Amino acid sequence: MGWSKSASDKGGRGIEHCDGGSNESFGEASMGNEKSGSPWDKRGIYLRLSKRRKARLLAIAKELGHEDSPHRALAAYIEDEDRDSQSNTADPLAGLEDIIGEAIGQRFDALARSVAVLERRMAETIDELSNALSPLTALPQEDDTSQPLVEWLARVETAAGMEAKQGIVIRAWWRATNPCEGGTISLEFESKLARIDNRDNIASMAGLTRVDNIAPTDPLIAGFQASTASGLLLACQPSGSGSWAFAAFSLNPDGSIGCQFASRRL
Repeated sequence: MGWSKSASDKGGRGIEHCDGGSNESFGEASMGNEKSGSPWDKRGIYLRLSKRRKARLLAIAKELGHEDSPHRALAAYIEDEDRDSQSNTADPLAGLEDIIGEAIGQRFDALARSVAVLERRMAETIDELSNALSPLTALPQEDDTSQPLVEWLARVETAAGMEAKQGIVIRAWWRATNPCEGGTISLEFESKLARIDNRDNIASMAGLTRVDNIAPTDPLIAGFQASTASGLLLACQPSGSGSWAFAAFSLNPDGSIGCQFASRRL
């Protein structure tokens, strides 16, 4: 290895290792008969290598593959730094911002067009549904007022096309209690058909019904109010001449029939 004076270092023009030496690190090498007023016009330099410098240069030489010569290692290191500085001057992201901005703009334009098409199709669909449903919305709506339970049972028989022989079973949910004349109570409740005689595969019917002239202390009122969530069961039996009687049953949490707690003739 040429780490003292190599053959190319004759005349004191190359790199020489110094363990001591003066504090002057660099000196100019007189290349032939060159004369210049500036040291930067010299074709060569003389560099003293302290132990620290030599260790650093050896590491650079190993890294760059020039362990045979400190001159080549130093030259390669300078040239490599020069290439790095040149590559750093060229911005690899130049123009990328414009490309990304253009792509985002195109995506937003496409999205805006898609939204406009979707809004137009939704408006067309709403118009079509409105036209299709207009005959249905023009039908007269059922009155929300309650009707006597006995009248509603008659409507159930008419809708089912049969006259109940054994009875009609309905689910009922308390709706309101209103005062009647003479200090009695009118009990309003939602009724839903469950069975006629032994038929339970019949068309569903529901309505707001009521029973009038109930005494305030009648257990029917307390039973309805206590079962607002689950409702209760009314087993209605015809008693001739269009009159009815019913028995009220509570419902257990599992949906099974509980105890009878009231009865009444209509």
